[in-house]
Amino acid sequence: MSANAGRPLLGLIEGFYGPPWTWAERDRMIDFLAAHGFDLYVYAPKDDPLHRARWRDPLPEPELVRFDRLARRAAVAGVEFSYGLSPIDLGFGDRSGVEVVVRKCLQLAASGVSSFGLLFDDLPVDLPPSADERTEAARWQGSVANEVLRAVRESGAGGRFLFCPTEYCSSVPTPTPYLRTLGETLEAGIEVFWTGPQVCSHTITSSDLTAVTEGLQRRPLLWDNYPVNDGEMRWDPHIRPLRGRGADLPGACSGIVANGAIEAEATKIALHTFAAYWRDPSGYDPETAWGPALTAVAGDAGVAAALRVLGELASRSPIEPGQEPPVLWLEAFWTRWETVNERDAATTEVEAHLERLSDAAVHLIAAAERRPLPREMEQWARKLAAWVETARSALGVMRGRSDPMEVAARLERTLAMPHRVSDGRFEAFVRRCLDFHE
Repeated sequence: MSANAGRPLLGLIEGFYGPPWTWAERDRMIDFLAAHGFDLYVYAPKDDPLHRARWRDPLPEPELVRFDRLARRAAVAGVEFSYGLSPIDLGFGDRSGVEVVVRKCLQLAASGVSSFGLLFDDLPVDLPPSADERTEAARWQGSVANEVLRAVRESGAGGRFLFCPTEYCSSVPTPTPYLRTLGETLEAGIEVFWTGPQVCSHTITSSDLTAVTEGLQRRPLLWDNYPVNDGEMRWDPHIRPLRGRGADLPGACSGIVANGAIEAEATKIALHTFAAYWRDPSGYDPETAWGPALTAVAGDAGVAAALRVLGELASRSPIEPGQEPPVLWLEAFWTRWETVNERDAATTEVEAHLERLSDAAVHLIAAAERRPLPREMEQWARKLAAWVETARSALGVMRGRSDPMEVAARLERTLAMPHRVSDGRFEAFVRRCLDFHE
């Protein structure tokens, strides 16, 4: 058990869909977590086949050696390493499947892993709709967790035991029969993940946890789906600070575990702000925390400044939902353009802003050759550079210096680049320039 187990813990879960992190990235992540007050690293990448799709297969010896080394590195750093297993097709009463889960955990325990997670989230077939059937499913899942827990305890593994239910989020004010049955069935020492009101929750406060706490008969362990950017979110970098988490939240949960983004180095920006929030929830301010996070993770003032420019434009995420925020200087251009004697000044001002964006993009692209963080951001930087050139050529249309058809073709090429950087705002500006010409 972690030395910090008596207080709400702060952790990270590698729990996204997409290419798992490399072993070198995990090594660096352990060092980062240790330096910033994190207690826990949970290994559970959805697309590691031996974690999920082929969970019945034993781990080969080279993998066991890697997990042993990573767990030891974490222990030395004061971070608890937990291995998560997701038996996605473990049917009701499948005793042979339960034996596979136990054997696999014991295999890892013999190789130095002492903490485990059993994850029943995102099953390929949802739970049946009736309350009785869902209650039966909860009792079965809980009994499996209890059996695995007893087996690893008897082997000498004394770390945390984590459980992710199939119902792992809700905004309803009363606990479901499934959650009540889990609470009655699970051993008291098992910690249960919960993502809040939604899968990717915009806000989470203590009141959002009242029903689940009652049902589970324990405070939940928050699985915070930020800065994760898998699925459709993979085109957004999620490098902005944590927000929307109540100052009263730490007292209502057993801890908070952030789900990492596909980009391991970029994940650290959000994690740095998680640590700032956890140190002082009532005094936490996202924008105040963001600057030090960018500086610390970038390790270079120029890269940090360029990332801020990018992050201000690439702000789409579950914790900042809704339409893209306005790019004020683009919108201000049109107000000034309507006054004929303001047009030159308006154009000069927009060009200066575009130059600032261009400088940021160029800096990140150049730094990508030698630093992992800008390398992860390179495609967003290239998208930003494309928007700059498209907007510049659109301004040329306004002054009769660019061919509208060529600008329209450039716009389509830029829109075809999948990474998102205020796409809606830039597209609207360019199209309005083209409409003005017509």
